[in-house]
Amino acid sequence: MAYPSEIERWQFNEIEACKEYSFQIGELLRDKLGKLLVEASNYFPTGSAVTEGDTYSVTFNIISTEDNTLVDTVTPLYVAGIGDGVTEVIEGLAEWIVTGTTDNLVDPASDYMISNAYTDYPSDTDKHLFFVAKQGYILEETAKLNVESDSTKAWTPSDAPAVYLGYGTAPKAEYPRIVVTPTVSNTICPLMEESVILVESVEREYTSSYIRYGVFLTCEAGDFDTVLRTNISAQSVLNNFRSRMGNEIVRKRIQNNMNSVCHPIERITPLPVIEATKYLSVATASAQFDMVDILFPDELAGFVEQVIIEGSTEADPENPEGILYKYDPDSPEVAIYGQEMNIDRRTV
Repeated sequence: MAYPSEIERWQFNEIEACKEYSFQIGELLRDKLGKLLVEASNYFPTGSAVTEGDTYSVTFNIISTEDNTLVDTVTPLYVAGIGDGVTEVIEGLAEWIVTGTTDNLVDPASDYMISNAYTDYPSDTDKHLFFVAKQGYILEETAKLNVESDSTKAWTPSDAPAVYLGYGTAPKAEYPRIVVTPTVSNTICPLMEESVILVESVEREYTSSYIRYGVFLTCEAGDFDTVLRTNISAQSVLNNFRSRMGNEIVRKRIQNNMNSVCHPIERITPLPVIEATKYLSVATASAQFDMVDILFPDELAGFVEQVIIEGSTEADPENPEGILYKYDPDSPEVAIYGQEMNIDRRTV
């Protein structure tokens, strides 16, 4: 069975369209893109010595960004064993996010957060750990045991893929990354529909137009030395995206989420730039979409009006305030209406 298309009319907004497109690209290319960077506090064991049997923990409230409500409370912890040092404590706290406690009595917190451990330093004083909330959540520290954190925050990768709307400001992000920018929109048909639709059980007049709009993609993959070592260029990332969009299920899923028909990407252009003394791998592509833009006018078009029905003079004993009105002059049957009703003049 073919994947269904469920595209609906919507009020066109290029910012909303590009935000949704960015999210969909990120979900599709998680394995090809870097991560967006966020500021977070770095944590490390208190003191320079780790004592066997000591518990190291941090407690966080998980807050939903959607409605600012408490979702859960988690406490990553590690109990030091024989011969453990700073590295084992930091890596143990990081591992708890994925596995929970060793006896599996506590669910892992990987639905809400990730951890980034940095232990590849010769000195224990430089080793540290970041706790980072996943998209849709905020971490609120409430307690910590045998663990400290710096007062200043540092940049660390989040779980969000490095693809974002480029509109004046740009977040910090790893390579490869994709910047999504709105471009020209054209009206193909200025008046596609003019009718009535139910909005929350209320009839509302609307007009619609057929719009074709564009989105510009800029992929940056880092310096040429890195590209030659990894075989991941900006052009190859966009090529991979174009190939995946050829899958019907992928394409229709994105179309349904964007409420827009996606046209195939035809041209990908390498556009290397120089930064300081090195070249960066950059490539661009354009994507086009078709959609139906709906408008609920403040001034009604007038093709739906309220009229007073004056039909038969015969009264209905069971409905004395109503009026019997023949809706078909050639039929003896009658229908009971109230004193007023909505008439669509286009069908009368």
